[in-house]
Amino acid sequence: MVKLPYSAVPFRLYSDSISYINIARHWASGQGFVSSLRLNYFDPGPVTHFALIDWPPLYPFLVGVLMKLGVGPSGLQVVNAVIAALCAGLVFLIAEALFDRRTALISGLIAALALNMFKSAMLVMSDALGLALALCAALAVIRAKGRPWMWFAAGALAGAAYLTRFPNMVLMIAFVGYALLPPGERRNSLACIAGFAVITGPILVWKWALYGSPFFGAQSMHYATTSFKESSWTWFEPGKQPSISHAHLPEMLALIWRNTRYQAESLFRTPIGLYWLSAALPFAVIAYRRSIVTRERGLVLVVSALQFGVYSCTWSLPAAQAMRFMLVPYCLLLPFACAGVAWLLGSRSIVVKAAAVALCVVTVLAYCREYPQTARRAAQYEPIERSVVQWAKRSLPPDTIVASNNPWLVAHQTGLASTAMPHNLDEANIGRFIRRYRIGAFLVIKCDSESTTTRTLAAQRQWFKIVDLGPAWVALPARRQTKQGWAG
Repeated sequence: MVKLPYSAVPFRLYSDSISYINIARHWASGQGFVSSLRLNYFDPGPVTHFALIDWPPLYPFLVGVLMKLGVGPSGLQVVNAVIAALCAGLVFLIAEALFDRRTALISGLIAALALNMFKSAMLVMSDALGLALALCAALAVIRAKGRPWMWFAAGALAGAAYLTRFPNMVLMIAFVGYALLPPGERRNSLACIAGFAVITGPILVWKWALYGSPFFGAQSMHYATTSFKESSWTWFEPGKQPSISHAHLPEMLALIWRNTRYQAESLFRTPIGLYWLSAALPFAVIAYRRSIVTRERGLVLVVSALQFGVYSCTWSLPAAQAMRFMLVPYCLLLPFACAGVAWLLGSRSIVVKAAAVALCVVTVLAYCREYPQTARRAAQYEPIERSVVQWAKRSLPPDTIVASNNPWLVAHQTGLASTAMPHNLDEANIGRFIRRYRIGAFLVIKCDSESTTTRTLAAQRQWFKIVDLGPAWVALPARRQTKQGWAG
């Protein structure tokens, strides 16, 4: 109920949300799992391409199914709000399995109001679904108790979580290690692996057949560059795409340290994490002493650490994305903090009880205070002016491929295939770029920053027809380029 008023609003224009809906629209219309929105040049494929190279497939598939059933973009935000609400219930069940009913009630209530869960409910993003599947998988392992079918289910859920967000692969690492430790339960690791293979096997084999590697994709380039965003907007000549060898070790280590510090601060010291509840973690250790790391609790702590580590070690990620990346560690550590609160509430001292209540109240108030501002910042873009969209639909043929400094808005609002306009196109390579991707127009939304590409377009009036549309301008290639220049 808290999330729905903020979710049931017009579709928020966020880059990843637009990308998911672009794929879903193609799938729902029977065109297959393709995207007409190209956001990088790490592979030499065309603008309209097989989307498995860009995104994990499960969430776009779900969005496509819902859109085929008539659910619109705003309705998809409501669906995410429902999934995020279910995650609070899963936190309750995990806390109850690890500790007791009182801890579970506190954990579930705080998770329902958590700021990071609030944001995950407002956007058409894979975060809520990936979190729900990861929590389901962890809960299945906690309750497996030697039953092979539960281990198979846990592996299948971990596979579904992986196909929603690739870093969820760490779930399988933790689960298999957990199953291998007691000699009598090692066969359960095979059941877990089998469940994972049933879900992920067809996709991984398909990618292997198409690209020569089951893990090939744009997201693997996070480990080949120190700035994924900057490299995505760079055009690489065929055969010159970045590789892991291009990343410099000192800079990589500096970025890993930056991510680690930022994510730790976000998880433990700010309202997008545990915030004041972090102070209750030592009391959980005091309350349970050595039993704080029983097998099940140890598994949860290991999963949290692995999730934290995989994002810290992805050096090209922007540190500011910690609200999204720390969802799983937050939900798995929350029961431990609430166990400390529950222990304080059991004290005979009124002062201690009041302090425990204060920790919860102050944290929840800090969460709720941030709701309006978080909702306002959730939309990343202002829509393109209607006059520009109408001009594009009226003047450009439906099969035109547009390069733009905001390809998301162009693709979403005009329906035209769109590609990111590289920042490094000059006289020497802009012709090759146009021919390779069959660019029919450059649509530049006016902003304060310029690039080599925009200066090239503006300077070479003999090569392009420039149309000023007020808030944007369009460069239409008038001639084609040869080694000697531009020929008609």
